[in-house]
Amino acid sequence: NTASGGEALRNNTTGYNNTAIGSNADVSSGGLINATAIGAYAVVNASNKIRLGDANVTVIEGQVAYTYTSDRNQKENFQSVDGDDVLRKIRQLSLTSWNYIGDDRKQSRHYGPVAQEFFATFGDDGVG
Repeated sequence: NTASGGEALRNNTTGYNNTAIGSNADVSSGGLINATAIGAYAVVNASNKIRLGDANVTVIEGQVAYTYTSDRNQKENFQSVDGDDVLRKIRQLSLTSWNYIGDDRKQSRHYGPVAQEFFATFGDDGVG
């Protein structure tokens, strides 16, 4: 285990191969394995997982794009949806072209809805 920062990795008891960097960076329970928490008050809650920052973090950036898995084996609680209803909702979203603040608008263009509008349309599915 590796810990750096006041109270870092204080909840670890039997876990191993864990890393906590930052004041109060920690694991949520004492037996996690290969768990990493980076940033003040970052708490990782599962083995083989990396947690960057706490609830105050609003942006995580990197030099290269992050990989997001769409693998069925990484998901659960599948439920059927009405495809016609989903398409109707998508057609109502405002689709725009935009760039992140500080990026060159001619070299870094993105297309699609913004997260807030997508969540307002699809966020409350009655499940959770």
